[in-house]
Amino acid sequence: MIKKEKKVKVLKIEKLIYVLIIFVAVMIPIANVFSKALLSESNIEVEKLELAVANWQTDLAQNAMEAWLANHGEEGIELVLANNDGMAQGAIAALNAQEYNLGDAAKTVTVIGVDATAAAQELISKGNMFGSVLQDAPAMADGLYAAGMN
Repeated sequence: MIKKEKKVKVLKIEKLIYVLIIFVAVMIPIANVFSKALLSESNIEVEKLELAVANWQTDLAQNAMEAWLANHGEEGIELVLANNDGMAQGAIAALNAQEYNLGDAAKTVTVIGVDATAAAQELISKGNMFGSVLQDAPAMADGLYAAGMN
């Protein structure tokens, strides 16, 4: 068992309101448990507002984000978690259309994707996107092989 030596708290907030964009309905239980556990680990109260299945598609994620912005008003969403960068881009397109994530800190919603694509890296460098998680496929394959051989 690996022991964590030190926890670093980055966010100094009491409650985080977020939405989740995933790729298929099968992932809903996994994504819900993982994202809530991850966010709650920092002792931050978490409230999930919405969840959409966007099937890796930018346009479906954009449509979902547009609806969420309409439903939850100007200050209702603080974080968007997307299971790939394409869906994160769709969310950002919807946010940008409503003048979010264009450089004004008061009108910024944190958007995090997965894959660390070149497009996501550009959005991150421009300040439109907070971050992306790089999946290291070779290391994941090595880990699965090692686990299978034990």
